[in-house]
Amino acid sequence: MLKRVVRWVLIPLVVVVLVLVAVANLLAEPEVLRPQDFAAQAITLPSGETLAFASYLERLERGDFEPRPAEVERAAMPGAAAEAGRDADSSTDSAPVGALRGDSSEPEILLTSWPPPPDPNDPFSMGRWAYHEGRYEEALALLSGVDEQHPQYGRAQRYLGWDLLTKTQNRPRAGLAYMNRALGSDPTDGNNWQDAARVYLRAVGVRFDPVHGEWDD
Repeated sequence: MLKRVVRWVLIPLVVVVLVLVAVANLLAEPEVLRPQDFAAQAITLPSGETLAFASYLERLERGDFEPRPAEVERAAMPGAAAEAGRDADSSTDSAPVGALRGDSSEPEILLTSWPPPPDPNDPFSMGRWAYHEGRYEEALALLSGVDEQHPQYGRAQRYLGWDLLTKTQNRPRAGLAYMNRALGSDPTDGNNWQDAARVYLRAVGVRFDPVHGEWDD
């Protein structure tokens, strides 16, 4: 019985997936995001100041930015509330997170939206904040500047491949390279595989969301 299942179900399924991946990669566009191409892009700092992306990178290199306040840093630590649902689908502009309480000597910290104010010293934190605020061109610039040594490099590539290039700009063939990087960076992250499936399907013209099991409009 098991052999029949493997022969008639699993093997054809694997073949279909491999064909889908091969076809999608043949249709993939070359790399489209280079930090230098965003030199003039306006970047909004948590303080409200705006400056060109090139200037942001120069100041980042010099270490000009103040570190994020300790209480915000503590509130931003990963947890069930902070990662409610999954970050790739948390595109709502403001989702209640709740209050994080310390001991009696510490003030209560109330977060009204996720993500919390970013660390200006971290382009990933800044890019994720810009994305959730709806400033997509800023997010593209900042996340394209996250280098391979950054601990969140794989997540940055997933944001670029799915959330920004595919979901926001409807350019799945451009997003494929970034999803492949996300998979290569962390093949054990289930979110990478979920979003990769979405991008691969859209790249070949199939607007079906395998994560939610529904057809997209």
